[in-house]
Amino acid sequence: MAELDFIVYRGDQEPSAALGNEECSRQAVISLVYDDDGARGDFGRIQTVILNEDKVYEYIRLKYNTDFDFGTGGETTLDGIPLITGDRVYLAGQTTSAENGIYEVTTGAWTFIKAVDDDVFIDLGARAIDEEDGDVTRDIIIYKPDLDFGVVGFYTIRYYIVNSLGILSTTYRKIKVISEAGASIVATNAFKITHYEVSASYDSDLIR
Repeated sequence: MAELDFIVYRGDQEPSAALGNEECSRQAVISLVYDDDGARGDFGRIQTVILNEDKVYEYIRLKYNTDFDFGTGGETTLDGIPLITGDRVYLAGQTTSAENGIYEVTTGAWTFIKAVDDDVFIDLGARAIDEEDGDVTRDIIIYKPDLDFGVVGFYTIRYYIVNSLGILSTTYRKIKVISEAGASIVATNAFKITHYEVSASYDSDLIR
């Protein structure tokens, strides 16, 4: 199976030899997306989930908390985020609550995908800005090799971006799956980030 390798520096030279000092220090700024008001809430660095083997993962380009005319839809910009065909948006502020849910952006009316309930895990992802490359959010790679909502434990979702110099930036979320509300588990070494490079098979664990 083909593998994806992150190359931290372009070429096979050490960064000091391959690039000038100024270029060496240029990394994209990558940061987690919380909610529309910046509050961490349910979308913070650590998210707690009740054990549920039926829960499915959904990566969302944007959570929008204001009523939106999805019948007109189209490729548009909401909260400063440009949306194009194929993006998934979580509409959470519809005047008619039954219309809340995940939609797929199209050039016309948006397509309703599913309601958001206890069987859906929303990942709001991250944003990445590089001082030369601009907004490179769409190039972020999401890596979640062991995420399992049906097994108690700590899991990591990692977000990677490589700018045009080949310099890697990364951030992460921790998912804490507990057996029931109020339960606790002890963090182990698995709770810590121990590396910033990865090789991953092209499969359902890798999203780009």
